[in-house]
Amino acid sequence: MNKLLDLTLEERLFLALITPQITPDEEDDTNRHIKDILSREKVNWNYLIKLALFHDVFPLLYNAVNRLNWLNTPREVISRFQKLWHSHLARIIILSSEFDHLMAQFFKKGIDVISLKGIYRARQLYPDEKLRSFNDLDFLVKLEELDSAKNLLKSQNYEPVPYIDTDHSPENSWNLQFYKRLPRGMRVSVDLHWGLARPRDYHIPLKQWWRNAREIQLKGERFRSFSIEDSLLYLIIDLHASKYIHLKQFLDLYQFLVLNQERMDWLYVEKSLKKIGLWSNFSFALFMVNRFFNHNGQFLRVTLPFERMKRIEMLKKFLGKKEIIRGTYSADLRQFFLILLLNDRFSQIVKSALRTLFPSSEAIAYRYSINPSSGMVYFLYILNPFFSIVRLLKRPQVKRRHRGTKAQRHKGWNSA
Repeated sequence: MNKLLDLTLEERLFLALITPQITPDEEDDTNRHIKDILSREKVNWNYLIKLALFHDVFPLLYNAVNRLNWLNTPREVISRFQKLWHSHLARIIILSSEFDHLMAQFFKKGIDVISLKGIYRARQLYPDEKLRSFNDLDFLVKLEELDSAKNLLKSQNYEPVPYIDTDHSPENSWNLQFYKRLPRGMRVSVDLHWGLARPRDYHIPLKQWWRNAREIQLKGERFRSFSIEDSLLYLIIDLHASKYIHLKQFLDLYQFLVLNQERMDWLYVEKSLKKIGLWSNFSFALFMVNRFFNHNGQFLRVTLPFERMKRIEMLKKFLGKKEIIRGTYSADLRQFFLILLLNDRFSQIVKSALRTLFPSSEAIAYRYSINPSSGMVYFLYILNPFFSIVRLLKRPQVKRRHRGTKAQRHKGWNSA
């Protein structure tokens, strides 16, 4: 049975356009198929752009359509594409320049720093950093150098986000947020990390990861980076923490595996993921990457106990291809099912649910960005369970104006 039958023409076209092709033959076949569709079918371009913006992969969509010489693309759509592209390009140029400047300042002050996510993944995993969206800069520092890093950012005209500091954020925090104002109302945001996730959720051996870190060279610049194994672990942690919402992170994982799977110490990866408690999540993430982008199935598949595999199969049905693409479920509902189906013990499920509904007063202040000493904290503490339930019931996040008939949706797409 065709796994794509539930998807609209635009959704399948969207996947085909943003999926990187490993070989020239694959790229030629895909391009021929896409050109055939674009020459024969009427495409809802607005929905296609909505999908790209929601999943934060607009640069990949723009690049693909541009390489096809805007075949059968209406003039007004081309104008919208170019406007969005120029906005993206301006942001990337500013962030890239600021990143290089801050890295040089950290090096000058002797502060050990590792770049996380955004620009690092853009430079490491993509042929051109402009093909990946990112909106801020993320740096990891050692806890003992946190004050020095904060002072350096302040010396570069960065201001801490109000009430988000070690004195006000909950014990469970692991990063600080800073921003710098730029001309024309623009600003650069920086997340300064001393951890990689909530300590109560994951027990990450960060000191070991620092010892495993290596120096690499990207685009002529030298960086400190996690080992490839620890980089993969962080990708899985980040993907799970974001509740598997955006295809951009699945694409990051796909690109990373293409580049590194042959030289990976898989025994270390398996042992570490099991210790952290994310081995089931890794299995689910691999399944989704294979389902969306890896039609040849060259990535390994992990083996899990039968009982756990049954739960993962349930999760696959809940978060299927169309649910991921359309953002069918709210982030909170996704989190509920992830907790329910991927945690190993019932006690973990109960604790996670109670922490979500009844967090500490400090966490309430942090979540709703209010002063911890304000009386509003207690008011919001009472209302938080209600807000949490409301968030569970949010509607799909990417809406379509029309779907067309079933025959129209499936026409021209007879295979995955």
